[in-house]
Amino acid sequence: MALKEETNNQGSCNNCNTEVACANCGLYGILGVVSKLEHSTPEHLEKILKKRQVVAKGENLFRTGQPFHGLYAIKSGSFKSYAFLEGGQEQVAGFHFPGDLLGLEAVSSTRYSYSARALEDSSVCELKFEELDLMQDHFQQFQEQLILLLSDQILREQRQSGLSVRQSADERVAAFLIGLSCRLAERGLQADEFRLAMSRQDIASYLGLAVETVSRILKLFSERDLLSVQSKKINLIDKPGLREIAHIKGCCQETT
Repeated sequence: MALKEETNNQGSCNNCNTEVACANCGLYGILGVVSKLEHSTPEHLEKILKKRQVVAKGENLFRTGQPFHGLYAIKSGSFKSYAFLEGGQEQVAGFHFPGDLLGLEAVSSTRYSYSARALEDSSVCELKFEELDLMQDHFQQFQEQLILLLSDQILREQRQSGLSVRQSADERVAAFLIGLSCRLAERGLQADEFRLAMSRQDIASYLGLAVETVSRILKLFSERDLLSVQSKKINLIDKPGLREIAHIKGCCQETT
């Protein structure tokens, strides 16, 4: 898709979640390496990093099988990654929020392995790999940063995959909410009260549950004063209670 650059600080993302600070962004380590190169200049950084590219709600950032051309860091808003099953049914693989990277696994495969769609008006910063000519003499440093990013992503995916093996639906929903809260906290964002831009159907697909089950459990949690729900806004009132349901000790998502 053709990305549009924001014309001001807010651009067309007035409905986006809070923007992540650059220091809390997944690209921060890589850009730190690039900026320290002997021949690096502000002009070069501006060339390889396209800041604040607007992605409208419902638009795809990239699709499964498209050639890899760059990494995307979410500045504001949110995305879902998904693929299609053999029968044509959409399967949600994950949700992505400010500070997260999209397309990292395609660095080695040269093609995107999933599709990424904006759940709301969002903005991204694009690291254009074809412009990284200065990295030739410093590839080891660059590679080390990529390995760190890949390791973080693998760990996060392992934690997320644990949702589907939990026995009860209550555990899955509670673990999902606690996990999301922890991810937002790690990026320096509001972690107790936030907006779920994805649909209940998307959450159900991700957790392997029926949409009616997700709605029922959210209502149950609300009645038990574990959280409050106002349309898409969630306020986690009793996080220890949710962690107890999910058998989670803390944000590390380790089970008891």
